[in-house]
Amino acid sequence: MVAWLFLPAGETKGAVIVLGGGGGSIDEYWGAMLASHGYAALNLAYFNQPGLPRGLVNIPLEYFENAIRWMRKQPWLGDRLLAVWGPSRGGELALLLGATFPDINAVAAWVPSGVMFWGIGPNESTDPHNRASWTFKGRPLPYLQQDNRFVAPPPAMERGRPIAYAPIYRAHLQDRRAVERATIPVERIRGPVQLVSGGDDQMWPSPELADIAFDRLQTHGHRYPFRHLKFDNAGHQILIPHGPRTVLVNSISLPGFEGDLYSQGGTAKDNAEAGAVAWRDLLAFLAEARAS
Repeated sequence: MVAWLFLPAGETKGAVIVLGGGGGSIDEYWGAMLASHGYAALNLAYFNQPGLPRGLVNIPLEYFENAIRWMRKQPWLGDRLLAVWGPSRGGELALLLGATFPDINAVAAWVPSGVMFWGIGPNESTDPHNRASWTFKGRPLPYLQQDNRFVAPPPAMERGRPIAYAPIYRAHLQDRRAVERATIPVERIRGPVQLVSGGDDQMWPSPELADIAFDRLQTHGHRYPFRHLKFDNAGHQILIPHGPRTVLVNSISLPGFEGDLYSQGGTAKDNAEAGAVAWRDLLAFLAEARAS
């Protein structure tokens, strides 16, 4: 594992595996904030870090299974709550891990996707045509853009000019067969689910993508609590207190994406207010998950 572990000063209430998003970076203060509230936090990197694949392509779920097993063996955790939390592609991954591994007791997915997306960055597999983000038991998992009738060449990027990718991804959702094939079976999650999205998300349409998971939980009568917090004026950067809160344009630090800028949406004020509310709700959500 490539990870940063934060432990609370006192007794551990439970633990959270914290996942980064599509850039591969780790926001260490997320784990530190959780530890300050009594939760052990493992900020787990999974690509674009030393010793890991350079791109988010063909990442084996067994890597995360190893981290889950390691956490469960620690004396400060045992059979207490083990949740997983991530934003953006990390939110997609959080839902997928919860649906795959029963040792996960709760999932918090911020600006996530209820369907699996294509890989991004360098492809280090022997098959250059395989663009799956995730594999399990040696097989690539299906993704939305695979054989999708509405995938078109991406627009040309102009240096210094940010682009909103949400309309492009929204078009991909028109292929209902592709959506169904790539949808994460979130009803298999053995615990409560928190979904958070921004109505002005310009990176991808997180309200619609999160609703795919929410609707599936409803349809299957998920027996644990679940909720979707929608912040109409917030964008993709819904961040917790005390971290960077003014980012409205972002870049991806991956080979081949140098100089590309992506609009995130929202305003600094709306994103900050949404993050503060979502963070308070996350702490309440974790307490509820411990009780359940």
